[in-house]
Amino acid sequence: MDLDSILQFRQNLTMMKLDRISGYILLVLALYAMPGNNMQITSCRGVDLDITEDHIMHMNVCLKEAGAKEVKDVDPSKMPCFGKCVMARQGLIDDKGLPHKENLKKMIKDHLPKDVHDDLNKRIEFCLLPNNTEIIDPKDESCATYLPTLMCMHIAFLEECSQGED
Repeated sequence: MDLDSILQFRQNLTMMKLDRISGYILLVLALYAMPGNNMQITSCRGVDLDITEDHIMHMNVCLKEAGAKEVKDVDPSKMPCFGKCVMARQGLIDDKGLPHKENLKKMIKDHLPKDVHDDLNKRIEFCLLPNNTEIIDPKDESCATYLPTLMCMHIAFLEECSQGED
């Protein structure tokens, strides 16, 4: 087998992996997009989060790009690009098009309650392991290759921030 065949096989394998998990991810997106859940974190473990004007501006730009007025109205097929857009505008994507681990840690430290830092950082680090990010293709116009990593991080935020709020 030559190098091109190996690379093509690997790409096909990656796309099969994406197809298998896309059904699960769309189910999770549908659950989070149910009425009453706008998919945004406004509090974390009972502490209201400061939503800055910059954050609102970034969200509005990305919502406009996605053709929606609210997060819950973003078409599921556009959700990966919406997530990538928000992260990029907040400096959470590096110059290679990958999630920026240090900036994510800084955002956690600067904006979330201290008691969530350690656990959330561990979960985010898991989401950013090479085997979880190697499928990301910054040239992917559908942003589908970002979806598993974005969902991993989003679910980590939702679960860590909702602990103790029942």
